Amino acid sequence: MKVQPVEAMRKLEESYKIFKGIQNQVGMAKALDYMGDSLVLLGRHEEALGKRKEAYEILRSYGDPLGIGNALKSLGEVLMALERYSEAEEKYRQPLELFERIRIPRGEANVLLRMSKALIMTEKENGKEGGCGL
Repeated sequence: MKVQPVEAMRKLEESYKIFKGIQNQVGMAKALDYMGDSLVLLGRHEEALGKRKEAYEILRSYGDPLGIGNALKSLGEVLMALERYSEAEEKYRQPLELFERIRIPRGEANVLLRMSKALIMTEKENGKEGGCGL
């Protein structure tokens, strides 16, 4: 039984309620993102996607560009776990453009790493393995 992620979810839900009570949007988004992590560990990927979408919406309405970029990257990660590789690759384009615009090279590099994995897996999924010569 996966006790740690279940216990983590309880603590994260409590954390979210506190952040919501004090109207701390960044804290709420972080709690939702971490809930997504726990849900992925529990194999509940669709729920994780929902939590991460909520986190993204909060950060978007708050106007935190770095948080928005990281939230979009997190959405791509869940799409990868769901084996929805082409969707993940498309999702990764959004934070890449954002990190380029706000000049966060580390963010760009991390998104490019994840995007490359999505592209490779999309090719595998389409039955085009081994053609790139790498």
